[in-house]
Amino acid sequence: LHHAERAFADDVGATGPVLLALELLPALPAAERVITGYLQQPTAEVAVRLAYVRALGAAQRYVDAIAQLQIVTRSKPELAAPWLSLGALQLELRQPRDAERSLQRFLAVRAASPGAAGASPDDDDDDDSSRGSDDGGQTQAWLMLAQAAEQLGDTKAANAWLDKIDNPQRALEVQTRRAMLLARQGKLREARLLVQQVPERRPEEARAKLLAESQVLREVKRWNEAHAVLVAASE
Repeated sequence: LHHAERAFADDVGATGPVLLALELLPALPAAERVITGYLQQPTAEVAVRLAYVRALGAAQRYVDAIAQLQIVTRSKPELAAPWLSLGALQLELRQPRDAERSLQRFLAVRAASPGAAGASPDDDDDDDSSRGSDDGGQTQAWLMLAQAAEQLGDTKAANAWLDKIDNPQRALEVQTRRAMLLARQGKLREARLLVQQVPERRPEEARAKLLAESQVLREVKRWNEAHAVLVAASE
């Protein structure tokens, strides 16, 4: 940290000191001074700011991460990925209207310039960034728009977003979201069947289905039934 601070003092526009500070940040909070000092420079690189967003997300500092992403989306609105990340974090903070706007903007930018699309650079609540890269984040955006509609109590809109997804690799994820919608309507049997009927190709998918079924039950506070699913699975 001492060397990073000295290097930053010598050249406030250099990326090396701030990248070192980002590596030190989890263990040494004082390293953040170097990062924020660098990001105040008008020439600060977007990639470095997004790396800071990832660090903030990992620390669950979502409000701070959103503030940094808003700087990026104002200065570089043509970049798709920051809009996707912004929507994800707004959902985490239960700001569905803001999330809808961000995600719709992501889809518009992606459609206008497919080369600008990319996976979300944050690694927040569901670690969906690694799974969004298969189609440039489009499926992930639709899933999150369904979640935003869900938070707003609009079941019809949520299902409409889910209907757009035709990706076998995301089948369990889609059906789990549908199951949650059904469970909240009191249709618990149908919800559980929806998850149970997702095809299994590998043993880990069978485990994922059991965890998803438990998650649906927890979502509607059916703790005993969720516990029973996991006990049976463990046995």
